Amino acid sequence: MPAKINFILCVHNHQPAGNFHDIIESAYKKAYKPFLDTVKRFKNIKICIHNSGVLYDFYERYHPEYLEDLKNLIAENRIELLSGAYYEPILTLIPERDIFGQVAMMNDYLNNKFGYKADGMWVPERVWDPYLVKPISESALRYVPLDTGHFLIAGLNEEDLMGYFVTEEHGDLLSLFHISKKIRYMIPYKSVRECIDYLRSLATDEADRVIVFGDDGEKFGFWPGSYRYIYEEKWLENFFKALSENSVWLNVTTFSEILNSFHPLQRIYIPNASYAELMEWALPIDTQLRFREIMQEIVSRGEEEKYSGFIRGGFFRNFLVKYREADRMHKKMIEVSERVKFIKDLGIKEKAKIELYKGQCSCAYWHGVFGGLYLNFLRKAVYSHLIKAENYLGESDLTFIKKDFNIDGHPEVKIMNKDINLYISPRFGGSIYEMDFKPVSMNLLNCITRRPEAYHPPIEEIVESGSTEIKHQSIHLAQFNMDKSLYEKIVYDWYTKTSFVDHFISHRTQLDEMYRCKFAERGSFVEEPYNLEYLNKETDATVLTLNRDSYVWAGTFRKKINLKKTYKLFIDINKLEVFYSIKNISDLPLALRMAIELNFGLDLSKAEKRYIQVEGKTSPMDWYFGALSETPNVTNLNIIDEIEKYNISINTDTPVFLWRFPIETVSRSESGFEVTYQGTSFILVFDFIIKPEESFNKVVTISLAALF
Repeated sequence: MPAKINFILCVHNHQPAGNFHDIIESAYKKAYKPFLDTVKRFKNIKICIHNSGVLYDFYERYHPEYLEDLKNLIAENRIELLSGAYYEPILTLIPERDIFGQVAMMNDYLNNKFGYKADGMWVPERVWDPYLVKPISESALRYVPLDTGHFLIAGLNEEDLMGYFVTEEHGDLLSLFHISKKIRYMIPYKSVRECIDYLRSLATDEADRVIVFGDDGEKFGFWPGSYRYIYEEKWLENFFKALSENSVWLNVTTFSEILNSFHPLQRIYIPNASYAELMEWALPIDTQLRFREIMQEIVSRGEEEKYSGFIRGGFFRNFLVKYREADRMHKKMIEVSERVKFIKDLGIKEKAKIELYKGQCSCAYWHGVFGGLYLNFLRKAVYSHLIKAENYLGESDLTFIKKDFNIDGHPEVKIMNKDINLYISPRFGGSIYEMDFKPVSMNLLNCITRRPEAYHPPIEEIVESGSTEIKHQSIHLAQFNMDKSLYEKIVYDWYTKTSFVDHFISHRTQLDEMYRCKFAERGSFVEEPYNLEYLNKETDATVLTLNRDSYVWAGTFRKKINLKKTYKLFIDINKLEVFYSIKNISDLPLALRMAIELNFGLDLSKAEKRYIQVEGKTSPMDWYFGALSETPNVTNLNIIDEIEKYNISINTDTPVFLWRFPIETVSRSESGFEVTYQGTSFILVFDFIIKPEESFNKVVTISLAALF
């Protein structure tokens, strides 16, 4: 009898909630459908597949034939479906009740649609924590596949991973399969012969070894450059043919068949972990760069395997520290989940939970090789679903809440009326960091801070024309050049892009300096703490007053002022008035230039229906959301979006000089480097002189209207 090996081929198909229909349709045509069509032609090949709920919703609406193919393959015992959390959240980021809810939703769907009871589940991004054993096991699931790194940091050696393991958490049992990093990087990038030869090298006379391939289904046709060699050059067909031709020694099987045929190798306990690349991306940038240097040195010495079990990157939840925007979405999600929990009407509760679950989709909460957090439409979708879930909660008598929403040790203030939620951080400049307009289910301040990333190259690596060619290799290993035009778009902010950010600047400061964040800040207010002086509901509005005693530079002198900022959100109309009072508490007259910064998360698509009006007029030169412009003597500005159906009207009591510029980021994606428009900064600039012990007052009003 020849030596044998058991081989499990598992693909994970997923698209983010909020992704564009055309992109999902393209993934279907280039990857999901041709992959399944190829499977159908090889009658002795068994495949394990996980589709996220986002895709099941898509198939139901647009491609029921795919579901019919799955049903037929299940009937032929050729497909094992994996369950999962329906809308693909990072399990460790959501409350346990929502883990149970999302997994139950997927289990019910598979049962109702296919009459299928799943045995195991896919863990999104393989972000693991030992406490997950309980909700997974108690959801009547028996196994999960995890990556090589998980097992190595648990103290095992790679040669000891040819099987499955069991773990437990307070008596709950779960089986763990090892996804081989080596075979994951080989398929489909090495030749079919190399892949088969590698599998043959693992075969033994005992025939009890198991090797698992588990990776994104998108790599089979949808990743840049892959469709040609996967399907046109028939890599996948030739691979399946080779699997069939070598079936005497190569047993293509499923997770459940292995569980039913073999005993576990041993019991183990795996600490919190994910795949190696993700743990690196979770590190702060300086640490990430040092980590890369260390790894490059180890690889150059040929000692990667020697140290792989002892060197790991960061902890997934630190993405919430690295990216404040991700943290704000996360804390919003936690707040909404807590409120949905208490809905008594079961029908309304189920509708709210669906929106909540969609808002938990993982893709916008982190960033690595793929756009993730930097894709503004993904953040927009998260907020949209969470606000829709809130809309099911009904109206509340509350008009303000003082609470540590961000769970960072500093209280925030939420003031609200029927249509608007404002989240204000006294600790960070007294600015507004979220403005929910509930009639259109949008956070209008869904913007992002421009920050360094480890993949931003130094100037000496810049070329005149960057290459976007994808070599025949894993996307994690792909290298891209950045051309000069993209490099010039890289700008780093030293403060967070929120609204009602209070700058004091030199009279010589230019628009381009603000755009590139290269201006000299003359005050000490931008992200500094404000005192909460007053918070109450009055007759027609909720009022919050903040103040800060600090300094401004007037020439070469540092002089003390008091800045008082009062937010007044009206109860029955969608209007916010912001009153500024700047008092000179120094001994000299002060000639100051103040710049109030407002940042809105806007959209450039279908630009003719998204435009700016200044003083009631649409200028042919600067109507565009993405324009960089300066306009004197402005008292009225309208930001109109006829697609999303809203109008933001900004008014000032006296004329200001209006500066406006796009907020753009340069991030890496599977296709290379790309510039993403994130929103627009509107800077209200004005000059004033105040004598000692006198004050200067300014009023800025924002009115919101739904255009339907």
